[in-house]
Amino acid sequence: MKYRKLQAILLVFIMVLSLAGCQKVDEKISEKVVEEIIGSATGGKIDIKKDGLKLETGDTEMEVGDELEWPVEAMGDLPVPKARFDFIMKNDENKSCTVTFKDLDEDDGRAYFDILVEMGFKGGTYLNTDDILMFSGSRENGTGVNYNYNPISKEGFIIFEITQ
Repeated sequence: MKYRKLQAILLVFIMVLSLAGCQKVDEKISEKVVEEIIGSATGGKIDIKKDGLKLETGDTEMEVGDELEWPVEAMGDLPVPKARFDFIMKNDENKSCTVTFKDLDEDDGRAYFDILVEMGFKGGTYLNTDDILMFSGSRENGTGVNYNYNPISKEGFIIFEITQ
């Protein structure tokens, strides 16, 4: 009798494991179906991961996630802010890159604003208040930047472009 009980418990355990394994397979299948649908709708290539997605279409590449890496090449000589990056869009045609960020402490956000001014960007918007920091400008080397930061939400974005 004990042997039959043990067999039944093992059988149930194996079935639960196999169902859990099937769920992961189902998730992967669903992922691929969504990738195909979005890919055919946009004419691009999409890769969905558990922590985000990446879409390439024409000259544009977009990435969404929680812990993205700073796109060093696309952002020229801009320093890396002490933040977490959650969206990146690079466009080869107009030579630009947009990065949205979060969790940037107010002191670091204000210091980044000052660094951009010191780097020689000029001729654009300059707003530095308690509620928002906005800066845009260009340099003689043909690069431009747009920086927006909200110290209350600790979020913002940076757009870097090559204008020449």
